[in-house]
Amino acid sequence: MIHSGEKMAVSGYQRYKQAKDSKHESKKDRLHAFADWLDQLHVVRIFSAVSSFLLVITIVSFYWDYEGRQEQRKINAWQLLTNKAPGNSGKKEALEYLNSIGEPLIGINLSIPPISSDTIKDESSNDRVSPVFLRKVELPRAFLASADLSRANLAFANLQDAILFSANLERTNLLRANLEGANFELANLKMANLMKSNLKNTIFNSANLTDSILVESQLDNAHFLSANAQFSDFGNASLLGANFTNAKLMDANFKNASLNGANLSASELLGAIFQRSNLEKANMEEAVLFSAEMQAAKLNDSNLRGSILESAKLNQASLIGSDLRGADIKGADLREADFTSDTKTLHDNKTCEQLTKAKNWQLAYRDAELACGAPIPVHPDDKGKEN
Repeated sequence: MIHSGEKMAVSGYQRYKQAKDSKHESKKDRLHAFADWLDQLHVVRIFSAVSSFLLVITIVSFYWDYEGRQEQRKINAWQLLTNKAPGNSGKKEALEYLNSIGEPLIGINLSIPPISSDTIKDESSNDRVSPVFLRKVELPRAFLASADLSRANLAFANLQDAILFSANLERTNLLRANLEGANFELANLKMANLMKSNLKNTIFNSANLTDSILVESQLDNAHFLSANAQFSDFGNASLLGANFTNAKLMDANFKNASLNGANLSASELLGAIFQRSNLEKANMEEAVLFSAEMQAAKLNDSNLRGSILESAKLNQASLIGSDLRGADIKGADLREADFTSDTKTLHDNKTCEQLTKAKNWQLAYRDAELACGAPIPVHPDDKGKEN
C-alpha cells in the first residue's frame, strides 16, 4: 500500500522528468530549426564551394611553383653549359636533363681550345686529356645540329638516333659510343676517335672524316655519300652494305674489313688498303683504285666495271665471277689471283674471256696461264731473276 508521501514523491519525479524531457525536446526543436535555417541560407553549400575554391587555388599555386622551379632549373642548366670550364663541371647532367625535357641543343658550344699541356697531351694523338668530360652521357635522339663538341670526351656515350647535322666533332673521343642511326651529315669528324663504336645505319653524307679512327666499328648500312674520309682507318670494321658512293677515300685503310655488298661506286680510292678484306658482291663501278693494295682480298662477284685498277696490287686476290668489263688494269699485279672456284687451280678455260674484257689487260702482271695470247710484262720484282 503506497502512502501519501510516497505518492507525492513519485508525482514530483514525474513532473521533473516531464519538464526535463520537454526542455530537451525544445532544445532539439531549436537545433533542427537552426539547421533548417542554415539550409535555407545555403551556408553549408557556400562553405563547400569555398573549400573547393581554396583547393583549386592550392593546386594552381603548387603547379605555378613547380613550373617556376622547372624553369629555373632549365635556366641554371643552360648557364652551366655556357660556362667554359674543363672537365665535367655538371655539364653531363645538364645536357641529360635538357634532352629529357625535349629541349633542342642546337648550336651548343662545349669546345675549349687547347691552351697548355694540361688540356692536351699530344696534338697529333687521340690519346689525350679531353677538356670537356662527357663519358657515358645519355643523349638518345638529342638535337645537336651545329653543336661544337670538338675535343670532348664522349667515350661510351649514347647518342642513338641523335641529330648532329653540321656539328663540329674534330678530335672528339667517341670510343665505344652508341651512335646507331645518328645523323652526321656535313659534320666535321676530322681526327675523331670512333674506334669500336656502334655506327649501324649512321649517316655521314658529305661529312669530313679525314684521319678519323673507325677500327673495329660496326658500320653496317652506314651512308658515306660524298664524304671525305682520306687517311681514315676502317681496319677490321664491319661495313656490310655500307654506301660510299662518290666518297673520297684516298689512302684509307680497310685492311681485314668486311665490305660485303658495299657500294663504292665512283669513289676515289687511290692508294687505299684492302688487304685480306672481304668485298664480295661489292659495287666498285667506276671507282678509282689506282695503286690500291688489295692483296688476298675477296672480290668474288664484285662489280668492277669501268674502274681504274692501274698499278693496283691484286696478287693472291679472289676474283671469281667478278665483272672486269672496261676496267683499266694497266700495271696491275694479278699474279696468283684466283679466277675460278675450282680448288685445284687458279685459272680455267673461261679466265681469259673474263680477263680480256678489261682495258690494258695485256699490260697487267700475270701468271703464265693468263698469257691469253699476249706477252706478259716482267714485274719489277722479277727483273733481277732474268737470264
